[in-house]
Amino acid sequence: MQFHLKIANNGVFSIPLNYNYQVQSAIYTMLRQDEAYAAALHNVGYGENNAYRIFTFGALQGNYGIHNKQLHFDGEIGLEIRSASKAFAKVLKESVLQRGTIRLFNQTFDISSMQITDQYVDREEITILTDSPVIAKTTEENGKTIYYTPQDEQFEPLMQYNFQSKYRAFYGEDCAGELHVTPIGRHRKVVTRYKQIWITDYYGKFRLQGTPQALTFLYDTGLGAKSSQGFGMFDIIDD
Repeated sequence: MQFHLKIANNGVFSIPLNYNYQVQSAIYTMLRQDEAYAAALHNVGYGENNAYRIFTFGALQGNYGIHNKQLHFDGEIGLEIRSASKAFAKVLKESVLQRGTIRLFNQTFDISSMQITDQYVDREEITILTDSPVIAKTTEENGKTIYYTPQDEQFEPLMQYNFQSKYRAFYGEDCAGELHVTPIGRHRKVVTRYKQIWITDYYGKFRLQGTPQALTFLYDTGLGAKSSQGFGMFDIIDD
């Protein structure tokens, strides 16, 4: 399910270029409409070995400029949040309807509108464009993180592994069929800061092949690692 929020902003709202953590924190704050659910999702998540939160979100949208390594939003701000969890959707919807606010960078804003959609992918092949960058990574025994480009041979297996792990954690069983992820054209490398960690990730186009259920799950939860931190959200561009 997809939530399209419009955030009222009557002045200029200035934030750092790297804001994923603050938006993620704002989402958890809204989920505290149900304290028990928010705590369970934040502290435990889904799955035994890897704790997945089964949601993702995109970049903030609106009229903005960049100056002194900050984004300066002038006017209304858009935020899209997605999740495959009905419980997540229920709590978030209730929070927006009852509280009607979102807190970003210690400022409280009214949510001027909320549109809810529930897109189902009914095909086995789609072309996508990333809305937030995709991460493919492994962690070595010494704790060092290795990041991979979409052209590396490890990229597709890592996408497949992340998807199956996330799907299994949520549904309790493997997804039927295989997922194939094919890069299309050139991809733009970015380095994003999340808390004190620098993450290498990529924007661009990909072709996804899998069952409609698999592709719908990916649409709602993000492609690749760290989706609940605001990575891997994509739009379907070949409709």
